[in-house]
Amino acid sequence: MSIHKSLRCAFAICTAAFACAVQAVPVSYLAGTVVQTNDGYDVDFQQQTSSSASRTYTPYGNSYESVSASANLAAGTIKVRTEGQANNATGALGPYGGAFIGDSFRHYSGTNPFTWTSSSTAQFNIHIDGSTYLDAGPGDVYNFSIVALVIYKPGTLDSDAPYCGANVIKSFFWSIGDRPQATDPCGNAFLDNLSGDVDTNLLASFMPNGDFDWTFGVKLGGAFNGGALPNGFASGTWINDFSHTATLSYAAPDGATVQSASGAFPGTAALQVPEPAALSLVGLGLFAAVAVRRRRH
Repeated sequence: MSIHKSLRCAFAICTAAFACAVQAVPVSYLAGTVVQTNDGYDVDFQQQTSSSASRTYTPYGNSYESVSASANLAAGTIKVRTEGQANNATGALGPYGGAFIGDSFRHYSGTNPFTWTSSSTAQFNIHIDGSTYLDAGPGDVYNFSIVALVIYKPGTLDSDAPYCGANVIKSFFWSIGDRPQATDPCGNAFLDNLSGDVDTNLLASFMPNGDFDWTFGVKLGGAFNGGALPNGFASGTWINDFSHTATLSYAAPDGATVQSASGAFPGTAALQVPEPAALSLVGLGLFAAVAVRRRRH
């Protein structure tokens, strides 16, 4: 299998949604991680407030792949680091790491639902601190690393978490590192590229005209292919290090307070759940409990 095809297959684990396992069971908030090396992957997505994972693999002599990822919804933080080091490698190196958080926000003015107007602006603020380094020589490089924030219609996390489509209110994508994909996952231009030493603030302002769900994630992935060269790589290094943290915060419209399904995201209170009798009428819905789902290959 070619490196591009194999990496696309791996990426498909989580390409349709941030939350790979979200589609299997209803959730109203999430934290998740994905880590992959050439020998397999670990996926942990569920209704929880934190997740972490790591993998290391030495596929060709003293070449190696290393990846770690963590997500903390209660702190609003994401940490991901991937490294590939090729030393006369005869095949491709392509460590992949992703970390994601998401929640359901409902807005109030006192005890009443907040009245949204055409000028009611909501804003997420992202501070991201990390670095990228690529020395692949003449080798083939495939890079799909991104920072992504997607705002959804209420209830979307119950069944899906798509990048694009009718349930998406607004999406924000930034590419990471050298030789990125030409367009974002929805086919549009990236808002910016984050390369070299990164220590910056990213702003995401939008007018949702009502309550919303959201997901935020950092994905570091791609490959550089030693097997494409006659004698493999003499040397090659690819490091994406955002373990210094991406931190997400939220600024509600003036006059609004925020309740979240998790009750954990900074600046929010726990969403009031209907009494059991009411729950029996609405079914599991947004407040359904989620069983642990972990896959290891």
